[in-house]
Amino acid sequence: MDLKIDNYSIIREPSIRTAVRAVIRTGDRLTKTDAEALGKLHATLMSVRPRSQKAATIHNWQLKRYAATLFFRFFKWTSSDDLTGARPSSAPAAVNGPVGSLSGAPAVAPTSVPWHKREGTCHPRFDPFGAAGTEWATIRPFGLASLGDPDVNLFTGQLRAPPRARALELQKDNGGRWRQLSTASNAVGFVANFFARVGPLLDKEPELRKAVGALLVFVIDVDEVVDADFKKAAEVASEAGQTETLEFCTRWLGVTTPEEYEAFAATHARFKDVDLDCPFKTYEYFGFLKRVRPAIFTPRAKRRSGTSGGQAGRGGPRKGSQAALEDAGDRCSKSFPKHSQLTAGVFNIVCSHVVTMGFRVMLKAESVADALSLVLERFPALPKVIFYDVACKVDRNGMQRVRSILSRHGVRFCLDRPHAKGHTCSCIYNPDEALAVTNCVSIQAAEVQHSMSVKFRGHLTYMSPASFMAHRIAQMALMNLTSSIKLTDASAKGGE
Repeated sequence: MDLKIDNYSIIREPSIRTAVRAVIRTGDRLTKTDAEALGKLHATLMSVRPRSQKAATIHNWQLKRYAATLFFRFFKWTSSDDLTGARPSSAPAAVNGPVGSLSGAPAVAPTSVPWHKREGTCHPRFDPFGAAGTEWATIRPFGLASLGDPDVNLFTGQLRAPPRARALELQKDNGGRWRQLSTASNAVGFVANFFARVGPLLDKEPELRKAVGALLVFVIDVDEVVDADFKKAAEVASEAGQTETLEFCTRWLGVTTPEEYEAFAATHARFKDVDLDCPFKTYEYFGFLKRVRPAIFTPRAKRRSGTSGGQAGRGGPRKGSQAALEDAGDRCSKSFPKHSQLTAGVFNIVCSHVVTMGFRVMLKAESVADALSLVLERFPALPKVIFYDVACKVDRNGMQRVRSILSRHGVRFCLDRPHAKGHTCSCIYNPDEALAVTNCVSIQAAEVQHSMSVKFRGHLTYMSPASFMAHRIAQMALMNLTSSIKLTDASAKGGE
């Protein structure tokens, strides 16, 4: 479904969100475009109520004013022409390499300066908190998540009534009982930290407190808006002849069973009389995890058309095998590596106890749709938390394709710590900002399993498909036995 991600952001204009992220992340000099976008945001502080009578227009204007109130309380607006500071570089600077490096090899030089050294327009205001104040460690992620990114799934899997009640209390003239409801936001790390550190300032400045409360109400309610939009879009598509999405999300919405799937497959032309449990035919093995839903269609990147280099129709698939065109607003720089001669590898599903629940041999380049389909196919009740290399992309993919199912089961996608570093997506996927679901959980279990499996890569590379599947199943069984022994026998952990 073609859901418009801008509609689920407090600030609808992508250019303003981009400028907000640029200000909060580093101290690099802003571009003229960024300054003009922030100027529009600042102008809303003194704007008048729109003449339009549409409730949506009035609501968007109010949200934008609240966003400006929060942002410019901590970053000083001066002028769109005041663009002093370091100029961000698009390429690493070539400098003399370190001792021992190859002659003439450029070394990578820093391309950004710390955020607290920003100069010119939108430089940090250190009147409420000093540059070294710990409050900034909560202000910046709160601003990034609420103002710089779409606000979908911030409270996924959590009760929404308590934090919403607290947000409404914040909007009262006297602040109401917002401090007595302090535990309402503990499920979202940076929200709870923001109130803990910035709470005294909110008590002193009612305008700022009301703005924060209004913004939180939107963040909490936006998931219901997305659910309604997805359902409506699926119904419209069904009326136009594209019935697959509505039928799938309706038929397989709740907790399903292997018996339900077998009855479905027995009457479906595509699955009737097809042995989907034989690992030597399907190249996947999940043991006790029987199929409970059919696979979802995996869209691949579109092929280039036209001419290239004087040859008509030349060119393979577009770059980015994970169907990046599904979401034009996806800005995360992470992607799947590809190799021209080797297969994509094996996709493993591993629990937090480092027990491999099953695997599938990928015959094509890895796609986030593959990960989404595997979870839907094999889990009757979907897991509450799914850790994945590119959780941001699979979350956005699922929102556009099976939003109703994910919302019903309260599924939350989260990055594992080894892959979280370097992601440019929203911090809501950062495991350290979601301690309610990551604390005391081995979220790097898949990486541990991979570190053991990679030792056998040389043995499996040149095997026939049948031999590979047999060896891989035996290998998985032995690894799971080892993990089980370590779970039940404390002395085994030390290698005794």
